[in-house]
Amino acid sequence: MTEFKNGIYNTLKKLIGTSIGRTFIYTLGHIIIAMTSNRLITGADWKLAGLDAIIEPLINGLWYYILDKTWSVKNDNTTGLLLGFLGTSLTIIGFTIAYIVYERHRKNIERIERRSKEKNPFVFGEDTV
Repeated sequence: MTEFKNGIYNTLKKLIGTSIGRTFIYTLGHIIIAMTSNRLITGADWKLAGLDAIIEPLINGLWYYILDKTWSVKNDNTTGLLLGFLGTSLTIIGFTIAYIVYERHRKNIERIERRSKEKNPFVFGEDTV
């Protein structure tokens, strides 16, 4: 192996042994899995599947880094369990908030569509004589 390739290999080997290295590998794998799953399950085009697959794993990657870094420093099962419970709780709260926002948005769209279908006496067009 050349000196350049040997340097890259050693750098990657050292990086994989750190929290940030494991986080990078986890996030990269998560993006690929999420994009493929989204495309196959929902039938979304690759752009939307890719967008979803990038945003969500980046958040998960950040969470994993915090969890791994804390776990490595503390090396205590109690801390890991506490962080796992905190992460699960925040996930449930986040999904609940996202669902509430989605439902409000959906109801507003339905209301706007319903209003647009009602006959407006001030609109002059094809349906007036």
